[in-house]
Order: sequence, then structure tokens, then C-alpha cells
Amino acid sequence: MSIGEKLRQLRSDKNLTQKNLADILHITRTTYVKYETDSIKLSFEKASKLADFFNITTDYLLENKHETVPTLETDLPPIDLINVLDHTEIVFDGITYKLNNSSRKKIIDSLKDVFLSIQKQSTAQ
Repeated sequence: MSIGEKLRQLRSDKNLTQKNLADILHITRTTYVKYETDSIKLSFEKASKLADFFNITTDYLLENKHETVPTLETDLPPIDLINVLDHTEIVFDGITYKLNNSSRKKIIDSLKDVFLSIQKQSTAQ
């Protein structure tokens, strides 16, 4: 599987657009399309950023082996959302949001409420 094929599969698995990933890499969508079509080579810096985003190794992304793409349900470790919210920008549902301390606190408070509700539901069962 080529690098471009892997990128396309990873993006598709997360229901992201080419524009979403271009924004994450701070490049144009046109340039990102060239990565997916293997028209240009992916720099190690961009590969590293993508590997971090997809929670995969750069070895997986850059090696030309026939490995299966890790799936969210089985192969990926849990993500600490607090660490995700430490970023100054996040992408949600294809839209990039800039975070300040106030917005970060609102999101964290909302997540706490949601997880408390989930915990109560699972305890009641």
C-alpha cells in the first residue's frame, strides 16, 4: 500500500475531508491531494504530524508494507481529551476552532457532565 493510499484510507476511516487534513498540515488542499495521489513526496515533518494526528507510527505511514490500517475500535490506545484540548486549535466535524482558556474550560465542563452521565448510566445497569 502506497503512502497516498494509506493517507486516503486513514482519512476515510475518520470521515475527514482532504481540506481538513490540509488545514491540519497548514498546506493547500491541492498540495494534500498530491500526497494522496503520490504525485509528490511527503516530508518527514508532515509525515510526523500526520502520524501524531492519526496515532500511528511514521514507520507504518512511510514503509511500503502491506499492513492493515489500525482501526479505532481495536488498535488505537485511548486518547486523553485534556491533552487534545491543550492545543490552540482543534478540528471538530470538519471545522477548525481556535481555543482560548474560556472556551477550553466550557468544553471541559461539558465533557465532565457527559462522562458523569455515562458513568451513572453504566452504574445503573
